[in-house]
Amino acid sequence: MAYTHGYVDGSSARSLEPVRRTRPLSARTRRNRERALAIRARDVAFFSVMVLCVVFACVFYLSAQSKVTQYSDDVQKQEKELQSIVDANNATEERLNSSLDSDAIYRRATKELGMVYASDDQVIYYDSTSPDYVVQYGEIPGKK
Repeated sequence: MAYTHGYVDGSSARSLEPVRRTRPLSARTRRNRERALAIRARDVAFFSVMVLCVVFACVFYLSAQSKVTQYSDDVQKQEKELQSIVDANNATEERLNSSLDSDAIYRRATKELGMVYASDDQVIYYDSTSPDYVVQYGEIPGKK
């Protein structure tokens, strides 16, 4: 559409209004415009598929976000449970360690049970060929 501007008289303040010139449209131009404005079935199908894909992606994302939140809550609960178990374990270990009196154990072992320290000829020192592990039932090398 072609627009031209012209003055309109009839007021003290003149305004500029567009004046529309119309030309008859050719059949080819009319067909092209109708085709451009027409919605094709394949376009509708394409946009429908795209909308479904976007909706599916949104649902998948929200589901994954919900699972992440749930797993995070589960991890926090388990960490709190672990901390309470560790605290209880430490308290029990401290209670057991404080109840052990090494002097009382020594007195009972030596006086009541008749135990004695090993003498020097009963202790055998040897060098192990492999410092990584000890064969518990292996042969003990002779005294040095």
